Amino acid sequence: MKKSLTRILIALALVGAALMVGPTKRSKPEVFAESNGCPMKSLSGVYGVPFLGYFGDASPYIPVAGAGTFTFRSDGTVHRRFNASFGGGLFSIDDDGTYVLNEDCSFAANVPGETWDLIPVAEGKQLEFFVNTPLRTAAGTMTRQ
Repeated sequence: MKKSLTRILIALALVGAALMVGPTKRSKPEVFAESNGCPMKSLSGVYGVPFLGYFGDASPYIPVAGAGTFTFRSDGTVHRRFNASFGGGLFSIDDDGTYVLNEDCSFAANVPGETWDLIPVAEGKQLEFFVNTPLRTAAGTMTRQ
């Protein structure tokens, strides 16, 4: 009985060592198996964007709300046009900027005075956004028109 148990333990140790030395491809996580890069290399088209947020560095913060469009071109440029309310006052924005693809497959749009972090979802039909600029906070979803 001791010889059988010893043989089984030795066999298990050898099999375990063999698996540790040469793992199979099936044991690799799928995340690492396919690293072809980002599914979207650029943005293009018109996206509708409603947003709510705040401005300021201390309470009470000033509310900001608006709606409009971002038009992305595959050459890395973006045009934004929207109407907004800043603390109850109305104003319009109509300007141009640029955007870049980040290493994590998100995008960063740089428009005058602001940086918008953009995360494509639903195969690019929507862009989750966060305004990443000091003293300004806004987040929401852009939808391709």
